[in-house]
Amino acid sequence: MGDIPWWQRLLAVLAYLLPWADTLPFAESLDNLFPALQWLMLPALPVLLLERNVPFGGFLLFLVLFLAVVRNPRIPYFLRFNVLQAILLDIVLVVLSLAFQLLRLGSLGFAGRTL
Repeated sequence: MGDIPWWQRLLAVLAYLLPWADTLPFAESLDNLFPALQWLMLPALPVLLLERNVPFGGFLLFLVLFLAVVRNPRIPYFLRFNVLQAILLDIVLVVLSLAFQLLRLGSLGFAGRTL
């Protein structure tokens, strides 16, 4: 594991900002209970702003990451693996948030969001 350069590890960690940005709506109730947790939102804000302000921003970000990183054999395997894991986590979180919206569990507050 020591042969992976530091820049690949840094980029792999940055890829996980994508699913982190999608967890922020689940954490709203916790932010109200514990205001100190709001600092955890700061690293994910650039991704969140990109997804919300650019039309189809989330879809474009998915396409760029999948086509330019995951499907590119010139990118190191470690980085491709972590980006694909981040994309899969993001898809799961999007499906969960859609399910919560359909079932209206988000309106139940903290108890509904932790089910």
